[in-house]
Amino acid sequence: MGALSLPAATGLIGSAGGCGVHREDEVEVIDEADNSKRFTGGFDSGNGFRFPDLPPGQYSVSVEGHVLRKAVRVLPGAVTDLGTVTECIHISDHELLRGGGRHWEIEMTDLCEVNLGAPGWCVTDRSNLGPIAPFDDGAVVFWFHTTTEGAWVIPFKGASLSLVPANANPQRGCPLATYMQERIRIDSLPSGSRACLRSDWGGYYELRLPEKIAPNQAVNVELWDPGY
Repeated sequence: MGALSLPAATGLIGSAGGCGVHREDEVEVIDEADNSKRFTGGFDSGNGFRFPDLPPGQYSVSVEGHVLRKAVRVLPGAVTDLGTVTECIHISDHELLRGGGRHWEIEMTDLCEVNLGAPGWCVTDRSNLGPIAPFDDGAVVFWFHTTTEGAWVIPFKGASLSLVPANANPQRGCPLATYMQERIRIDSLPSGSRACLRSDWGGYYELRLPEKIAPNQAVNVELWDPGY
């Protein structure tokens, strides 16, 4: 999205090209120095959003509570253009129901993080300088990191991971697996592999890898909540 001609000298514009947003979704801009200062708006026909007359400051931008961008600086007498924001990817409008359990299809990009409260999203925080490595804020449960040397899933917030053979029965495999609070490498695994995730509150999830994963690339995975 290119720069727009706005009547105000100070403001913020951008678009959400990769987030699967709907025109009725709410966009919220929050002053990071004072969370009580919140500005809400919506999308135009091209998934663009604009906030004229914002006071100068540093803001975060969210859609329906999911952060698109952090540490956005709005300067006096200038319009900040975020361009097309693609770091936040919402794969489906609703969780998929199959095989008696809940199932989400997720595309994971480097440094993206997953909160099990909103598992259909994989979010990469960014500043004006580029991607920001995730930090343990008490909500993120695991995140994904990939380089030319490999690809890893990394647990957070007391969560732990376990690799499970591709032919394992998840009803038996995950609750009885041996877990560790360390990252697991997934680019060396064959297609159809599975990993088990145990949350800090004792819930079990299964991460399925339909295809063999190549290093330094985005990956498509399935996250299952078997319901036990």
